[in-house]
Amino acid sequence: MANESYEDFARALQTEYEEDCGVTFGKVPLTALARITRGPVDGQEVPIGKDAAEAIRAALVGQKMLEADGRLGVAFDPRKKDFKLELPPEYSDLQPSIIDLLAAYREPRSSASAPFHFVSRPKCPASRGATLSPFHRPR
Repeated sequence: MANESYEDFARALQTEYEEDCGVTFGKVPLTALARITRGPVDGQEVPIGKDAAEAIRAALVGQKMLEADGRLGVAFDPRKKDFKLELPPEYSDLQPSIIDLLAAYREPRSSASAPFHFVSRPKCPASRGATLSPFHRPR
């Protein structure tokens, strides 16, 4: 690993993680949108479901926040001063949750000056017992 660049190491680690855990970095599955909750209804948070997720995804694709395949689009950059996310009126209350969800699927930074971090943290049997070296831990 001494001759391996940080970018090469990060890319290889990401690829291994994708293969072992079935995660695709930077791609938001419809099921993730469907699990966004609204509520409480009778004291319970209720997931919005597939139909609502499809309507929200269509709005996101229309604004280039998402590509048709679920990858984050060029327009999704909530750090920009003029960033604006338009949703159908019936889902406007979910805007903060949707922005947080999309931000969680942003690809890991490729700059050597930025700490490497995973954006999607599913439970992966292959990662049990794995620890990061001090060099790779988030700061």
